[in-house]
Amino acid sequence: MQHLLDKLNPQQRAGVEQVDGPVLLLAGAGSGKTRVIVAKLLHCIESVRDTTRRIACITHTNAAADEIDTRLRETCFGDEDLYYEVATIHGFALQNILRPFHHLLAELRNGFTILASDAEAYSEKAKELIRQYDLGGFAYDEFERIQRAPDGNPSQVGTLPADLQNEWSAWLDENAYVTLNEIVYHAGRLVRSYSHIASALASRFAWILVDEFQDSSPGQILILKEIHKFGRTTFFCVGDPNQSIYRFAGASPELLMEFALHIEANTDHRLTGNFRSSANICARAERLCASDPPMRAVGEYAACPIPPTHQTVANPEEGIFGHFLPAVRELGVPLGEVGIFAAWWVSLFKLARELRRQNIPAVGPGARPYKRSHLIAHLVEPIGAYLESPESEIAIACNVHSSSLSPT
Repeated sequence: MQHLLDKLNPQQRAGVEQVDGPVLLLAGAGSGKTRVIVAKLLHCIESVRDTTRRIACITHTNAAADEIDTRLRETCFGDEDLYYEVATIHGFALQNILRPFHHLLAELRNGFTILASDAEAYSEKAKELIRQYDLGGFAYDEFERIQRAPDGNPSQVGTLPADLQNEWSAWLDENAYVTLNEIVYHAGRLVRSYSHIASALASRFAWILVDEFQDSSPGQILILKEIHKFGRTTFFCVGDPNQSIYRFAGASPELLMEFALHIEANTDHRLTGNFRSSANICARAERLCASDPPMRAVGEYAACPIPPTHQTVANPEEGIFGHFLPAVRELGVPLGEVGIFAAWWVSLFKLARELRRQNIPAVGPGARPYKRSHLIAHLVEPIGAYLESPESEIAIACNVHSSSLSPT
């Protein structure tokens, strides 16, 4: 553990070593928060070693969970894996709340089915409602955004009629279907209605670490608040309101500070060093969205002289193909090291089609040349994880996916 602490800078180390209460660590872009979370988790393990208690580390994406888990396996040398679990918030809620206690909910009393967006029943019902409400083809992808708030009402997806969203939710309940978004909703119902569930979780987990807290939804925060009520769990939350990317999926970055106040967390810790960007980029970023204290370039690229450029264009295609890609080629940057970002993934579909047409390889939304219903879609994530970190466990997971999807 000590060798890991030695790699931290003073700001990072201060957050890790505070153990006398909850902490909200405000971490700017590229500030090494994953390293801090790994160090914090290992630091917390020492407080539960040789007990029945555990540490939970909650993330918002499978990629983040894989990254943290991989770094932990690289660092641990003993039995540390007995004392922690790393999962997305959906995975945490499913394994610790919904699966053990679903029988307490009337519509899920006899069991439930996780309904993926490529399931036949999902597709047929979505298309039926699209026809019923006379919507265009765009509407199909919007169904993935439907989720119920803690009060049971669907969160407002502005592109879909409210009646459609209510009808969709009722259909899910009638058939004991649970979508990815609904896992958190049902788990929230359980912890709010049956205090013994949250009490058990508070007894099991001495610490709960939450990554990218600014991307938490009200339903997710409800679960954490119910656990906090019992005073047996200490929270370590890492986030930055300026980096919220899941507002379209129900995230409420303003709840970051509200939760910190609710649990009386220490909010004095800051990570201001940016290890990814140059001083030029940090300066421009501060002009667009100021931090307090300001972000500083501290990594190997800090002195990179290439200035950021800004182009005002009529549409994304003009910006990418008329300005961005020519600049990339001029700089000699390999395409595999280039990223294109957008405020929402749907806007990337048209770009991806044009990239394919021009024979430019791309990975991400809209980049797949196959339909979403094809079984190969299930292989993408584990294969990508293996390519990023070639470990035997991940390779086995790929093979399991492959064998289970092979035609018979």
